[in-house]
Amino acid sequence: MWPGLYGHSAVYHNVTASLYVYGGYELTARRAGLSNKLYSLQLVSNGVRWNRLEPTGDSQVLLVVMMVVVVVVVVVVVVVVVVV
Repeated sequence: MWPGLYGHSAVYHNVTASLYVYGGYELTARRAGLSNKLYSLQLVSNGVRWNRLEPTGDSQVLLVVMMVVVVVVVVVVVVVVVVV
């Protein structure tokens, strides 16, 4: 069974007729909590198809690089605010 999500981000990709849903709060029968999962909803000729997308290879490296960049930007902003 697919979990319920709220507070997520979503974007529609016109070329592939897909809706991508990321994050938010995940609700299951036993718990509720933050989600870092990515799903796609594809509009196919006989209905719709949900898929959970898993990070692989270079996407994991990209995620780490993005996290490092965010941390560096936050540190720079804090230093600028403190110095000024």
